[in-house]
Amino acid sequence: MTTPQDSDSDRIERIERIVERVASDVEKIAHGQADLKADISTLQRDMGVMQRDVSALKHDMGVMQRDVSALQRDMGALQRDVSALQRDMGALKHDMGVMQRDVSALQRDMGALQRDMGVMKGWQTELAVERRARAIFRRLCGGRLLRVYPDGELQHYIGYHRHAGAMSEDEFSRAGTADFLLEGTDSHGAAVMYAVEVSYTVGTDDIGRAIDKAALLSRALGREVSPAVVGEAATAHFEADAAHRNVAYAFVGNGRDILR
Repeated sequence: MTTPQDSDSDRIERIERIVERVASDVEKIAHGQADLKADISTLQRDMGVMQRDVSALKHDMGVMQRDVSALQRDMGALQRDVSALQRDMGALKHDMGVMQRDVSALQRDMGALQRDMGVMKGWQTELAVERRARAIFRRLCGGRLLRVYPDGELQHYIGYHRHAGAMSEDEFSRAGTADFLLEGTDSHGAAVMYAVEVSYTVGTDDIGRAIDKAALLSRALGREVSPAVVGEAATAHFEADAAHRNVAYAFVGNGRDILR
């Protein structure tokens, strides 16, 4: 059984323990307040940093908005430039089409001009041959020219001397298309006649035509007619081909005499 004195002692002891616990709690609270103050200071610093970051972000957003506005303006200008470029491309395509048609027309004109020049050169060469017939005949066989039959007279001549039934009308017509028929004597005094094909630039085709027309004229006239080719220039293998096929040939000048 406790005494009253023990009860007071116990109460005092309990009170002291309570006071100690309270002091401990107060100390903990004080430490907690200090930590809280430190956290608050840290939070305040973080808030300051955050506010500065937000300000910087707002500034960057403003810059970005200005950049976007400038980009939009540039895009508008680019779209206008693209539209203008598309219009220019359309005009250019149209102009190219016109130019291509013009070039095609020019090419046709150039082709026609070249053909006309070829015909004119052929005429000039034929005129040179007719004017220099005696010299050309000497070059062909070393002999003397007696008579020149240009294509305008040739048809009448072979028609007059034509052997009845010797050839068809088509062959007769072809025989009369030789450019010239030259008649004379060779260096030994023997009678000789040449069917002459004339071109500004002579080649294998001229040799073939001369041979063909010489054969037709031989049949039409009933006498030997030799093939010959006369020109102002020649293709690469003309002379070798003419020699191989036993076709006489001669060259005249470049037609300067015709222009006097």
